[in-house]
Amino acid sequence: MTADTAYDIATEARSLYHAIPLPVLLEELDVDPEMGLSSTAVKSRIDEYGTNEIPKIRGSFWKVYLAPILNWLINIYIISSVALIFLAYMFPSPDNQLGQAMVWLGIVIVNALVAIFQQYRAQKKLEALEKLSLGEARVLRNGSEMNITPTDIVPGDVIILEQGDKIPADARILQCSNLTTNEASLTGESVPVTKIESILPAEDAPLTDMHNMVFFGTFISTGSAKVVTTTTGGGTEIGKIQGTLGELNTGDIPLRKKVNLLAKYLGIAAIILMATSVLWQLFMQPLLLGQEIPIYIAPGFQEVMEIIASRITAGITRAMTIMPINIPLLTTIVLLTGVLAMAKKGVIIRDLSAVESLGRVSVICSDKTGTLTRNQMVVKYCWDTEFLYTVSGDGYDPEGDIYKLGDPTRNTGEQSLVSDVAAWPQLLELITCGGINNDAEIALKEIPDQGTIWEPLGDPTDAALLTLFRKSGVDEQLVRERYKVIEEFPFESELKRMSRICQDGSNFVSFAKGATEVLLPRCSTIGNGKKTATFTPEAQERVKQLVDGYAARGYRVISLAKRRMDALPPEKDAREAAESDLTYLGFACIVDPPREGVKHAVEECHSAGINVVMITGDSAATAKTIAEDLGIYGQNSLVV
Repeated sequence: MTADTAYDIATEARSLYHAIPLPVLLEELDVDPEMGLSSTAVKSRIDEYGTNEIPKIRGSFWKVYLAPILNWLINIYIISSVALIFLAYMFPSPDNQLGQAMVWLGIVIVNALVAIFQQYRAQKKLEALEKLSLGEARVLRNGSEMNITPTDIVPGDVIILEQGDKIPADARILQCSNLTTNEASLTGESVPVTKIESILPAEDAPLTDMHNMVFFGTFISTGSAKVVTTTTGGGTEIGKIQGTLGELNTGDIPLRKKVNLLAKYLGIAAIILMATSVLWQLFMQPLLLGQEIPIYIAPGFQEVMEIIASRITAGITRAMTIMPINIPLLTTIVLLTGVLAMAKKGVIIRDLSAVESLGRVSVICSDKTGTLTRNQMVVKYCWDTEFLYTVSGDGYDPEGDIYKLGDPTRNTGEQSLVSDVAAWPQLLELITCGGINNDAEIALKEIPDQGTIWEPLGDPTDAALLTLFRKSGVDEQLVRERYKVIEEFPFESELKRMSRICQDGSNFVSFAKGATEVLLPRCSTIGNGKKTATFTPEAQERVKQLVDGYAARGYRVISLAKRRMDALPPEKDAREAAESDLTYLGFACIVDPPREGVKHAVEECHSAGINVVMITGDSAATAKTIAEDLGIYGQNSLVV
């Protein structure tokens, strides 16, 4: 059995690791979850499976650099140039056309050098981007934790993951705490996926149902976990996708097809013209002029060959006059101009000729999350049970303002800036609840050649609420000093809520947040401070209608509530007490906003006759709302 065959069989077996009971899995991987792999086992598995890298489909120098620039036109010039040089070398005469051959070869060489340089430069930039994302991985080997390069991970490695970590391989969860992962790079959806180690999906379960697995290239949103590696490199889920994409071949681009077709016909015409020219000079012209045929009166074989070579040289030169010598050079210059223009937009183009294909696009199919949208959750609206507010600012940048609107059922009234949130006690309580009852953190990250960006660590929803908290302008340090966290009850997918008990002077307050349909039944009052009122069924129905209205428009609605307590509840009933008899504070509407310039780009596409199609896993109502905001959904559009 070859190494490749062994790897294929192993890959096929590992594809069912999500459905194997954990003790059986550990036995198959031959690993102790408390000790990890030994150095000897690691070495043998690296030899067996190779490094943890997605195989790159690399062609030969000929296929990658030279084949794309060769077409009928270039080939004809090369053949003609070589023929002229050969004839000039073998049969020297004053009539040779070495200068012409050098001009033709010069144009061919310029085309080749430009294309090779562009391909090489693009490849180097792509490799540099890949190196930036390597980082480190924390694994358990020989009973000790150590940091290693992710490429050194092998099947059976026990990996320690924490919030914000990039997952370096496909792995089965051994144990976890409040674990959610961001799988946008794999599935395109920015909503974190809850992971549970005890679940055992069916063998044919789709990837989105494999809640006991984590996948290469995704990130830990919240919590921590210990996992055991099941698949590395090209056998991972994202490796399979990249391998399939790398093997796709769309064939020749339209420009190359047309140039080849033109060159083919011109080449046939040139051959006919050359043959006619040679025959004319050797036979027909002397006969018509009543002269002797040159090759018949030549004194020897050498002289005959020189005469024939001279006539062929003249024939090639005349025949090539119908070939458009400027087309290859002009085409290269035009395509290079397009490449440079795209480079200014931050687009790396590997194949020079791909620029022309972009100009012939009639339909663009685009993923929503992270492409049309920022993949950054932002609070757009919030309601404090009395007034509706809208929030400005982009991404997780704490710069932004809050504006009071009119009736939340209309939200089209005039905006008024909320300059001092402290003067709006109900809004302050809502924002404080979202900021204190929060597991996320936001930090500045330096991006080479791009400056700094605000990057969230943790659940994107929590990050959006924390950003709103900081946009409000309240003194975060004073608020956190006032509300000291005593106990935390993390978010659980079954409960769809989380809460924190904080000490407020001599009293205690519980801040809770979660899905509206879960939180409403646990609220007995609505409002804030002195303005609380009984949360009647009619009031609850009104809140549900408001929430459903924003959800239908594509927003993720999070409700917030609190409860004041004179003393800490008993430990065994602490969570139930902290999340019962609550006062409803309102809700926040969170959305993944469009990228800057996307709407304008869609308008330009439509004006150019290009149809834009949005692809997303969101509900039909959400997809339609976002598509309408971007200008993609029109009168004759469909949601399928």
